[in-house]
Amino acid sequence: VMEVGTEILASLAEQSWLQPAASGRHSMHGLVRQFAFEKLQEMERDDAAVGEAARERHSAFYLDFVAQQEASLNGSAPQKTYAAFWEEERDVRLAWRWAMNHALFESLSRSVSGLSRFFQLVGLFQEGEMVFRIAAERLHAPVEAAEKPERDAQIALEKLLVEQARLLNAQARRNQNNMGDHRETLDT
Repeated sequence: VMEVGTEILASLAEQSWLQPAASGRHSMHGLVRQFAFEKLQEMERDDAAVGEAARERHSAFYLDFVAQQEASLNGSAPQKTYAAFWEEERDVRLAWRWAMNHALFESLSRSVSGLSRFFQLVGLFQEGEMVFRIAAERLHAPVEAAEKPERDAQIALEKLLVEQARLLNAQARRNQNNMGDHRETLDT
């Protein structure tokens, strides 16, 4: 996201601004993150394009991360992948919200299946359905208003609606199974 070389990352790690992770990535302490955010806000006051560009890079990076995890999440051992996903969950949410609010159709379209699979694996059916419903509602108006909607916009909207339905279906199946368990308890 920062678009800096390995020498700079190593220097920041030596100075304890960043902590290297086993995954090869780096993390920041919460206070350092807050300080960096405040500095970004200061820079935005001088030049709004600086913040816009940083947020766009952040969104693209994390939604690409989601898209890259899709195959592993659908694989035979998704536990390791969704554990890594949980570590990035806050940034994924921010990235998704940014893309949704700025109608970045291609990024949303590319990441929706991986995000849906994550919600399914961890049992967050209602939350996932709500995330996709809100995104679909936000994207529906520009698609409907356009005389000739962008193809990317139509594809993103269709994928959102499909994954929303998939999560609703999974929630219904889980509720039905839970009701069956309760009936068995009542019968005994």
